[in-house]
Amino acid sequence: MSANPTFEPTEVARAENALDPLRGTGPAFLVGCAGSGTSILARVLEAHPGVTSVEEPGGPWSSLPSGPGGSDRLTAEHATAELKESLRRWAAEQQGGSALLLAHDPRNSLRVPFLRAVFPEAKFVHVVRDGRDVARALMVELGGDEWAALRPLGWRELLDGATGYLRCALAWREVVETTLADLDGVGHVLVRFEDLMERSEETAERIYPALGLTDDARSREAFAQAPAIARELPNAQRYTVRRWRAVAVERPFELRAANLLIRDLLERLDYDAAPPELAPAAEAQLPRSVLFELRRLERMVEEREGRIATLEQKLAEVEHTHGVEKRAAERARAALARAEQRASVEAQGSAERRDALEARAAALEDARRTAGELAESLRAQQRQTERRLEIAELARTELLEQRRRLEASLDAAAEAMRRTSTSRSWRLGHRLARFGAIVLLRRPGRDSALEGALDDIDRARSGRRA
Repeated sequence: MSANPTFEPTEVARAENALDPLRGTGPAFLVGCAGSGTSILARVLEAHPGVTSVEEPGGPWSSLPSGPGGSDRLTAEHATAELKESLRRWAAEQQGGSALLLAHDPRNSLRVPFLRAVFPEAKFVHVVRDGRDVARALMVELGGDEWAALRPLGWRELLDGATGYLRCALAWREVVETTLADLDGVGHVLVRFEDLMERSEETAERIYPALGLTDDARSREAFAQAPAIARELPNAQRYTVRRWRAVAVERPFELRAANLLIRDLLERLDYDAAPPELAPAAEAQLPRSVLFELRRLERMVEEREGRIATLEQKLAEVEHTHGVEKRAAERARAALARAEQRASVEAQGSAERRDALEARAAALEDARRTAGELAESLRAQQRQTERRLEIAELARTELLEQRRRLEASLDAAAEAMRRTSTSRSWRLGHRLARFGAIVLLRRPGRDSALEGALDDIDRARSGRRA
């Protein structure tokens, strides 16, 4: 019989408790197969002033999903964020000012991984009882045509493949094995129902310190009242210790068959798996019908062991396949990581090249805009130059025209002066010649005709004076 009274919360639990309504004080769960005496131990513990006991709670617990195949089996995968929040809030409300919230529901025996996911700081007390007594206590719920108790994963197979007392014993075995496997390596206390009923002080010495409760005389007295509490419960006879002895008289062959099927678990829990009451009788003393039933039960045991061996082989194959798939998945993840790294490097390089191209395109756009502005400026200057050239050409044409008219006028004046050089009015001609020289701003060598006319006028004037 194993027990682990260490309940130190993990670092994750301590971190979650910082903003949690439970404030680091998690509940305690009494787990055990139906008919194992969890209700009696809960009655004993709730007598302590620091304990609030809740049996088969409602509220968010009533909305928990069903497990595989309609069973009560829940694992950590079922612990959604919404369920965690609602259940922890419920626990904080139920806890009130008490130091410890104690919850007991037989179905929790199949929910340990789920409970640990919701309440990492939870404490567990596992109550076990002789499977032969539990099978007798479950006859009403499981021995008939219907299944009216907690449902392990294989409950449908048991409902179809076994009957009566044998079905109840196999159900006890599956529930207890599931709970033991879930609590392996987890802080918990394992309590035998028989110790609670017959060695109450030793049981109190183990439970109270593990739950962090004070162990005083009043508390020990509550443990001492456990047998009396059991007698006050409805169907009190179902909690009789070693009640299976009555079954040895009522259903001897079913009891022996069940004892064979659950023998290894009974020995694991320190129960006598081969009491004298179950010693096989000599075959010669048994009637033929009994021998036939015994052979049928032996074949059932052999078939069960064969199925177990087949399942173990399939499990080994599945584990091997899982290992191969796991290694392949790891290689695929590694290859994916490398590909993602390369893609990241390439994406970074592409981003850098894109940035460089965008910068270059921006520079080219600036240069194009500057060149456009310069070209527009040059075109404006060209238009101004062309305009000035047009104006200059017009001025030149006008000046040439003026010169032509002046030259014509001068030619006419020179001709007139020549004609007047022989005229009596030479004085008038001489004045006109001088006037023309002034108009033309006479310079040496500018107009030979005009100069000749002036010379003729001077000679004529000198001849007349002589």
